[in-house]
Amino acid sequence: MADEDDIKSRLISVARWPNVDDPRLLMFLRHWANNRKGGVVPARGAIDPAQIAPCLPHVWIYRRDAESGQFICTLAGDEINMAWGRSIIGKKLSNFMPADMARTLDQRYELISTIPAILHSGHQATAQPISGKAARRLIAPIAREDGSPYGVFGISIYVYDRQHDSEIPVRHSSDAVLYDCKVLPATPP
Repeated sequence: MADEDDIKSRLISVARWPNVDDPRLLMFLRHWANNRKGGVVPARGAIDPAQIAPCLPHVWIYRRDAESGQFICTLAGDEINMAWGRSIIGKKLSNFMPADMARTLDQRYELISTIPAILHSGHQATAQPISGKAARRLIAPIAREDGSPYGVFGISIYVYDRQHDSEIPVRHSSDAVLYDCKVLPATPP
């Protein structure tokens, strides 16, 4: 709950888009924004892989399971699966990550879906390697055709040494920010 409160305290409720510098993050964000079609959140069916081909290795979708309340991966690009060391499609977060991390992410994804809000986070350079793999990330809510929350659509640009599957000198930043979808500009970024 502390993480959820911390993230909620960083909710931006002014009409502006996240400032992204990676062209894949920008392509992802524009695709999500263009498919809102005048609504607050695009429908899951509006996501068109052909329009974001350069992003596909880095994208993922989680659907909220009504019975368990947990999020289940329904799509994961090659870079996502490589970062986790196996395919995560069809798995709940708790099936492939530590329980405390899975609980935190289930809560975070629920928050993103219900506010609704886009989460933008990143990494910063440092002299010491971190444990794990850092990522620059956008997580956006998506809806069912009736407008009710479906889950989250995300892109993660991981930073790690693939040849040795080891960390590189970056550290997780605490710059995760939520952007309230209800007040985002009508014009895509």
